[in-house]
Amino acid sequence: MNKRKSSIHEHQNAVEELDFSRERQIEELGSLLAARKSWNIDELKELYNTAGGMAKEVEDLEKKRKSISDNLEKQQELKTRIAEIDEQEKQYTSKRRDLIGSLGAQAYRVYRGGILKDESFGKVFAPINKIAEEIRMKESTIQEISGDPQKKNLLQKFSGSTRTGLQKASIVRLEKKRDAELPRIGEDLVRTGLVEDIPDEQVRSVTSAIKHLEEQHEEQLEQKESLQRERQQLSELLEQLIEAGSAEKELKRLDSEITVGGEKLQDHYRQLGRGYIMQPSLEAKVSKEVETVLNRIHELDDQKKLHQDQIHNLQALIEIDELQEGVKKKEEQIARLEKRIAEDRGLVEKTRDELVVDKDRIEELRKVTVDPAEPSGPETEEEVPPASPAPPE
Repeated sequence: MNKRKSSIHEHQNAVEELDFSRERQIEELGSLLAARKSWNIDELKELYNTAGGMAKEVEDLEKKRKSISDNLEKQQELKTRIAEIDEQEKQYTSKRRDLIGSLGAQAYRVYRGGILKDESFGKVFAPINKIAEEIRMKESTIQEISGDPQKKNLLQKFSGSTRTGLQKASIVRLEKKRDAELPRIGEDLVRTGLVEDIPDEQVRSVTSAIKHLEEQHEEQLEQKESLQRERQQLSELLEQLIEAGSAEKELKRLDSEITVGGEKLQDHYRQLGRGYIMQPSLEAKVSKEVETVLNRIHELDDQKKLHQDQIHNLQALIEIDELQEGVKKKEEQIARLEKRIAEDRGLVEKTRDELVVDKDRIEELRKVTVDPAEPSGPETEEEVPPASPAPPE
């Protein structure tokens, strides 16, 4: 019996799965019917019109949600690209500063070679020439202080060492100041166009690198400006799409409405599908898509009937087993009762015989015994209650 009950459970699960699949097919059928551009079935026209309206509402909600989601995603993408350009701008500033400094150093090298005769170059290099002259003076002073160490006493050596240290420290500061002038020189040469008049391959190479870097930077700035305009336009469009609150709240609201609307639409599709199935003569000819879905539904119905027939068969077998077990128990009970009745009948007969004996003895004793308390007179017999009738055979 347990095996049969387990089989029934398996068939019931199969029926439930088939019911679920059938509902999905009915829903698909309703969806196909609702998608028709024209409708000529008067009996289901109201369901058709309502389903079409609900589908349009859900579709509009989904489009709006996608527009907001795409807008946010695009804005985030633009923000990332703008941040990348900002980072490249920081690198540009550092790279250009290094190149401009290198240009100044290379141009100064050429200038010291004496081939740049134009006075304009003299004005550009005047500040760094002054620093260079100060450095040469400091170095000359150090040589004078050093002199011949063997001709100096200990005090002179100590004093000279201190002065030399001060001069060297001053030279280091001047060299830093000189190096700081190199980017300014490079900027002046580029700004005035004098760099084009320097006949040196290394200068031309650095100048070309600077121009290429600046062109890239200009392109990046234009790109950044374009991205910022696009982002601003998206932000303005997003404000128009949002009814109230933030974009995140609007998305949650739309998700909720889409879910509720989708469930209602699916239920309406099922109603339309059921109405169509219940009236098979509504259309003389159906489309291939509708016919395919109807065939699936019929196949599911046939499979369900097979499982239900198996369930009924197994339930009948279980009921037969239960009834047979009940019959057996009742037969055993009847046998026990009949045996008890036979035993009771024998006891009744024995008790009746004993009663007759007792009554006869009473009669015998009455004949020979007189009660002194009773008045004299004719003796009356004591009434003896009638015997109980014997149970039926």
